[in-house]
Amino acid sequence: MNNYKVFIFICVAFSRCFCQEASNREGTPVVSCNCECSDQETTQVILQQLEDLQADLSSLEEDLKWYTASNGYQYRVTSTLLNWQDSRNICLDIGADLAVVGPKDYEKRLEISEALLKPRNIQKTWIGLSDIADEGNWVWVDGSAATTENAHWRPPQPDNEDDQDCGSIWKESYGYLSDDSHCTNKQPALCEKLLDQP
Repeated sequence: MNNYKVFIFICVAFSRCFCQEASNREGTPVVSCNCECSDQETTQVILQQLEDLQADLSSLEEDLKWYTASNGYQYRVTSTLLNWQDSRNICLDIGADLAVVGPKDYEKRLEISEALLKPRNIQKTWIGLSDIADEGNWVWVDGSAATTENAHWRPPQPDNEDDQDCGSIWKESYGYLSDDSHCTNKQPALCEKLLDQP
């Protein structure tokens, strides 16, 4: 189907095509066409737009894929870069929430990060952790308290530098540990839902 679309897009950019029918050695009719571009620059623009659309489609297809972890939950990382609250809303809209259960268990956090973050070279992703309601009192979006045993902070986090109130998982070189970030930062979200949820 993609090849068909490419053909249509490319043909739109040609002004003249000369086609002739001939026969191959087996006697089968073969049509060959020689097309001239009306505007090479237009053709390049159309081809670039097609490439961009295909990249967008690939990104959307990735968003539709859920990774099933060994803890009975499913995860996916959004390709859209949004602030923490908008990211949470995206997760809620697809029947999930920002991840809590996976990030609380460090072994599961590593499993999920290796499966979803590392292959896409994602440096930071939102998780369901914040101290928005009460400065210095970090809680998960399920209402449970964040502790040193379940938040897995990257030392010396959380440092609340310049009012950082939202939690992220940070890149592989930092061991996928938690970091407090500005809630307005634009980054992907790690969404989580139970395996049997639609």
